[in-house]
Amino acid sequence: MISFIIPTLNSERTLEACLRAIQSQDLPRDRYEIVVADAGSTDRTLDIARGCGVDMIVPNPLRTGEA
Repeated sequence: MISFIIPTLNSERTLEACLRAIQSQDLPRDRYEIVVADAGSTDRTLDIARGCGVDMIVPNPLRTGEA
């Protein structure tokens, strides 16, 4: 199993393209998971993540997009 862990903080402009690129790989969907570590986004980041079918959204207590 491969885990893609995507740190986010107000990433509505770039998140969907990132998630779609991961999902367009040849690897079967049951061989990987997508986890979004969100630092408290106030834009549409979480809605986009849910709409793109991420496996898990977890809080990032450091409150930075890079952590």
